[in-house]
Amino acid sequence: MVLFGILAYGTKKRQGAMVRSHGTTRGNLGLNALQKVAAFLFIIGLEKGRKIIDLMDSDELKNVLAEFGKLQGISPKMQENVWQEFVQLGYEEEMNPAEALYVIRQLFNGSKIRNG
Repeated sequence: MVLFGILAYGTKKRQGAMVRSHGTTRGNLGLNALQKVAAFLFIIGLEKGRKIIDLMDSDELKNVLAEFGKLQGISPKMQENVWQEFVQLGYEEEMNPAEALYVIRQLFNGSKIRNG
């Protein structure tokens, strides 16, 4: 699946400086919530991303895969901003996939990942 090839890029570990909060990034990324999810899964890499995707229902998966198809290069600054937003939402690298999916769904007010 193309998705997993895309996810393979973001496998490096985040450094301590990468997870420091620099204030809210919500609303100033120029990305909608679905684009942020796709970018986040790209950033965390193949292994973690696959485990989270395995927990999504078919509609969520369809929406995320459609966004991956549109995903272009993500600058290091954009990656850091997306990462910071998910950290502010409560994401921690040690989370299991279900916990990570819960955090991702916070972009959708706790409901399932959807378009629009």
